[in-house]
Amino acid sequence: MAHAANLRLRSGPRLFKHDGFHATSLDLIADEAGCTKGAVYSNFDGKEDLLLAVYERRVAPRVAELEAITRETVSPAGAGEPQPSTASPWRAPAPVDPVDGPQVAS
Repeated sequence: MAHAANLRLRSGPRLFKHDGFHATSLDLIADEAGCTKGAVYSNFDGKEDLLLAVYERRVAPRVAELEAITRETVSPAGAGEPQPSTASPWRAPAPVDPVDGPQVAS
């Protein structure tokens, strides 16, 4: 994704979180990202598409982590037999904010 699109992926979530999805316009997102509304439309079909891209960007690392845990706990033959592992698939997941991503306990 182009650098300009990455700027919009950072601007949109801040505004969605601060003002709410419905109150955040593409004009506000463009202003926050320092571009035109047309530039936003050149990368996204609309506000909903931008929100989906933000969500996918935040969820992708968590999906990769869960896939790694699954690979560690399933036998190579795929028979579903648990394999010894130091990573427990039963640990409590970290809370995930759709805008800010995973929250780490302090």
